[in-house]
Amino acid sequence: MIPASLTDAGRDVVDRATLGLNTQVFEQPGLPLERVEQLTELLGELRSGAGDHVAVPATSQ
Repeated sequence: MIPASLTDAGRDVVDRATLGLNTQVFEQPGLPLERVEQLTELLGELRSGAGDHVAVPATSQ
């Protein structure tokens, strides 16, 4: 394994990219809420099947 680290400039790029993705993609996916909930459930099933711990979304409780 090769150790790696981010520079301050790299962290700034990550922060801007994260903000852009959250604002432009995840907050406004272009789907009705019901479809977003269905998609979230399906992705949770895939992740769970791959061994990830998946929390139950608040809307399903």
